[in-house]
Amino acid sequence: TWSGPSRPASVDVIVTLSDGTTKLISSTTTIANNEAAPDVVFPGPVANIDSGETFATIQAAIDDSDTQTGHTISAEAGAYSEAVNVTKSVTIKGAQSGVDARTRATSDESIINGGFTITSPNVTIDGFTFNGSISAVEFNTAGTTVKNNIVSSSSVEGSFRTEHISTVASNTVISQNKFTSGDVDIRYLGNKNIKASGIVIENNRSSNPRTFLVLNNTEGADVTGNAVSSATGTAIALQGGNKDLSITRNNIQGARNPITLDKQYITGGI
Repeated sequence: TWSGPSRPASVDVIVTLSDGTTKLISSTTTIANNEAAPDVVFPGPVANIDSGETFATIQAAIDDSDTQTGHTISAEAGAYSEAVNVTKSVTIKGAQSGVDARTRATSDESIINGGFTITSPNVTIDGFTFNGSISAVEFNTAGTTVKNNIVSSSSVEGSFRTEHISTVASNTVISQNKFTSGDVDIRYLGNKNIKASGIVIENNRSSNPRTFLVLNNTEGADVTGNAVSSATGTAIALQGGNKDLSITRNNIQGARNPITLDKQYITGGI
């Protein structure tokens, strides 16, 4: 309630978004003496860069009717306790999007205490830190890109994972992520009837995993430039149904087993 001679005649609320643009949150509102001020909704930490709207959670930004295919959702630095269902083809950026997770300082992070489940094609997850024991990113559709993320602990099922279903998660890029003290970092399980193809797993760093990478029922996967140290089990496990793999320039140190393969199930060579 406004009272006394210092009360304002009107209220304008203008905020500056993380991309530098400004937005009018409420129109000019005249306030009479002793009249209750209107509720002012301040912008949330999550923004749809294309629509200009802000939200309290990442899930709310995805679910909003104005969020369309191809839009970019940006989450400011802070903690997000969410299990996010990504049902639209969008790019989701944390505060460290575009910054190589292997070498960056771990300040000003967008921290996910949960994970993303991706059910729509052509989704990008870029620039987050993941905490917790569940899968950080689970996807079963084509065109997923997961890059520049830090995973501080991982799941036996895989921090980044896809599994056998009626369709396969082809055309995937997993790049410039850092995994620390986990179980299985990446578990990529294709479909035995339709092999997953177009897979690029490059320039990631993993410390103290049980297993960095599991591949099953894939074709033409390119695994290159990854650094794995002190794997307690197998650094790279090549399971059944793989074909024409390219595994080059990976630096594996201190692993109990650098690479294991079910040779009888690999066709076309490595």
